[in-house]
Amino acid sequence: MKRAFLSHRIDFLDPADAKANHEKFRVLLKAVDVEIVSVADSLEGEAGRTDAEIIEQGLSLLTSCDFMIFDCSVANWNYIGCVFEMAYAHRMGKPIVVYTGTTTNNRRPWLRYHATRVVVTEEQLREAISDVIGAR
Repeated sequence: MKRAFLSHRIDFLDPADAKANHEKFRVLLKAVDVEIVSVADSLEGEAGRTDAEIIEQGLSLLTSCDFMIFDCSVANWNYIGCVFEMAYAHRMGKPIVVYTGTTTNNRRPWLRYHATRVVVTEEQLREAISDVIGAR
């Protein structure tokens, strides 16, 4: 089973909301047979940790995955952490599937340049991931 690093909005969210988004993707992609992992599972443990410890843990998790899913489907959200994760994934040579939903994020040249695929619907997301893992 392939592992996907889910990069999604986390900063300034209640940990329960971040975990709910993680779960949404797990359910959405269950039929594709992909394990979804994200730092949402370790948010409660961030209190008292340094920025470096938090970032290094996230990068370690990203490194352990086969590819990345970047969920930037919320309009007007600052995805600064996700953008850095995307840049690291790109430098690691990992495929990156970007899900923009109905936002205009799919028109951003820097995002398109670093992405393997940019998709706007959940069905396109499933298809793109199937292609990335070679299931189609």
